Amino acid sequence: MTTANAERISDMKSGVDPARGFTLLEMLVALAVLSMVVLLLFQTIGATSSSSAMMKRRLDMDAEARSVFDRMDADITSMVIRQDVDTLFLGLPQDGSGGGDRNDQFYFYSQAPGYSGSTGGLSPLSMVGYMVTNQQLSRMAMTKGWDDLPFLTTNVSVTGFNTTNLPQCLGNATNYWHVVGPAVFRMEIGLMMKPGTVNADGSTNQVNSYAYLGNPSKPRHGLANVAAVVVAMGLLDPSSKATVPPSQLSNMSALLQDCMTNGGIPLNGWETNLTLSNGLPPLLANRARLYIRTFPLKR
Repeated sequence: MTTANAERISDMKSGVDPARGFTLLEMLVALAVLSMVVLLLFQTIGATSSSSAMMKRRLDMDAEARSVFDRMDADITSMVIRQDVDTLFLGLPQDGSGGGDRNDQFYFYSQAPGYSGSTGGLSPLSMVGYMVTNQQLSRMAMTKGWDDLPFLTTNVSVTGFNTTNLPQCLGNATNYWHVVGPAVFRMEIGLMMKPGTVNADGSTNQVNSYAYLGNPSKPRHGLANVAAVVVAMGLLDPSSKATVPPSQLSNMSALLQDCMTNGGIPLNGWETNLTLSNGLPPLLANRARLYIRTFPLKR
């Protein structure tokens, strides 16, 4: 008797059919296990894709913040700092937004590139400004001559310069403004004072003293006793911005406190308020990114 015949006889005696297939129950169990494996695989792929998209958004905002700060650094480094040349810092918006978003503005003269409607007699001097409007950061650069540097007041009857109607004051040329930070929804300005210097009101600046910019009717003029300009920004990627109404962005902007006269811009407070969400959609608050940079003034 051959070995194969012996095995077949043994199987028949033991009651096992060598030609038997899988039962229905075994097939169902196998399909269930396969479905679980496929589901876990898709979940892993989805999580990886979501993490990759989040990382790309963060990298894009990091790059935008770096670009904006580099542009500001070039403008502030070339700022004209003289007693007869003015600067203007507004602690609350004067662009018709009502101030609900708490965004600041600042204007100064700088030897930086600017726009001119004339092709002749171009000057290396520009009036430069930064302002957040419609949840985007815009920069203005208008070429000026050394003999044409108006005092930067909000009183249009005095100089013709009025932040409530800048296009009209600047000849209705929209070319003066262009968006440099499409993801920026919040900008706060802080003026770090020189310790030991005495202000016009008789107060003495201490270490970590900052100028008060919270009164829109009394903007800060000039750079007396100012050691550095500090700028903080809140950014939200454009794709996330497109999913929420402007009112929610304004509400989120309002959570980011103003600069304090003792301690400066409370970036830790910004982070805490966003973490708590305070009625905002958690996804929206988690996607916001905060940045800050100090620009020392070079005299």
